[in-house]
Amino acid sequence: MRSSNSREPVEGLNISPLNPFRKKPPRHREPWSPKGPPDSNAPKSEVNQFVKEQSKSLARNVLPPGSQTYAKALRNAQGDQPDWEAVLRLLDRAIDEGSAEAMYAKATWYLAGKDPHISKNIAKAMVLLRKAASGGVASAMFDLAVSYETGVGVKKNEKKAFEFYLRAALNMDEDAVGEVGRCYYHGIGVTRDRRIGKIWIEHSIVKGATGVDPFSRRDL
Repeated sequence: MRSSNSREPVEGLNISPLNPFRKKPPRHREPWSPKGPPDSNAPKSEVNQFVKEQSKSLARNVLPPGSQTYAKALRNAQGDQPDWEAVLRLLDRAIDEGSAEAMYAKATWYLAGKDPHISKNIAKAMVLLRKAASGGVASAMFDLAVSYETGVGVKKNEKKAFEFYLRAALNMDEDAVGEVGRCYYHGIGVTRDRRIGKIWIEHSIVKGATGVDPFSRRDL
């Protein structure tokens, strides 16, 4: 977010000198729980993104492993009162079929816990996050980066955190773009370079990242 303060911006960026770049790491993303059927008026969501990706895959006559079962899990998770036990069975089946998206979905449940269906289990979350990241899921890369930066489930390692933020950013995760900039700006896991950091964060603003706030008045 950008400050509403009316002072002069810092070196071309529309932020206040009193509102410096945030140094604290972001939080893990919210547990997987897609809402509502996609329609022409729906905001961009995981469901809509998945449908778009599947359309591209169909055009290439290639479907990712477990994608059809994962799509069923998505559909079953929509609505006012989803049958989460049925959704979990579908996710498990999709994981068995090799779906990286399903691995990430279940990993988020293990990270936070989803009573009464899944108890919080950070170790199991890390296993699934790594597999999902290896399968190309950008959000899994982002959450792994958060884990390495904060030491949740893994030994704290800022270099690995930066690497996974960068991987996520290069895989089109808009929030990760801002985090790469934050790492450069503060020298977190990478040689400090405020000029490069500002370029990355400026790009995240242009891209309209909403999941993370690169700025905070009191965090520096």
